Amino acid sequence: MAVPYSNTKLRVPKGFQNILEGLARECLRSQPDDIFEFGAKYFEQLLQVRERK
Repeated sequence: MAVPYSNTKLRVPKGFQNILEGLARECLRSQPDDIFEFGAKYFEQLLQVRERK
């Protein structure tokens, strides 16, 4: 599926790169069989930590 060219500049939300780097690091460490399930659990744990603060 082709996407037409656009002048729109997309901005990455602040902190997004750090979150993705953390996920990538943990995936490389753990070598999960199901990356999607692993990612869901990883982000759920991040939410729990954030809610405790």
